[in-house]
Amino acid sequence: YGFYVDHILDTFGILFVISGLAIAGDMTPIVAAAFLIAYYILSIEIFLATYCVGRFQMSFWGFGPTELRILLAVGALMLVVKPVVTVFGVRMLLFDVGGIVGAIGLLVTAVISAIGNTRRLYEAEPLPKDLPSRRKDAEARSTTQENSTRDQEFRRTAESLQGNYL
Repeated sequence: YGFYVDHILDTFGILFVISGLAIAGDMTPIVAAAFLIAYYILSIEIFLATYCVGRFQMSFWGFGPTELRILLAVGALMLVVKPVVTVFGVRMLLFDVGGIVGAIGLLVTAVISAIGNTRRLYEAEPLPKDLPSRRKDAEARSTTQENSTRDQEFRRTAESLQGNYL
């Protein structure tokens, strides 16, 4: 019960916070959308891993939801002092820089975690070594269907011929 309620509230919470930053003009909408998509991709990976692998992991590389909230609070304080920063000679909104870095970090984490969980699942249930090819199975089904159709046509023809001779 708590797991579900906590994560549903987090899902809506991050949506409202990031959308608020975009609506206020402190983050461009495209960066906000990219961050949200990356956040939800990682969330989906975490929830699937919890169900499929039996492993619930919220923090990666010593960084988790609590650290994200602290970073967001520090960013909000910095927003008052310096809403625009210069990165590699390009002036950008402070939260655009944070959103881009965050989105990349979330996506990289999701991919690495998904690869690790896929490996764990494969090790737990490897594919059989003598797996019949799908093509042969499809050809066998096709041949069976063709034979069945021919049999039906033959029966109809035979029945109609019997009717003519009786």
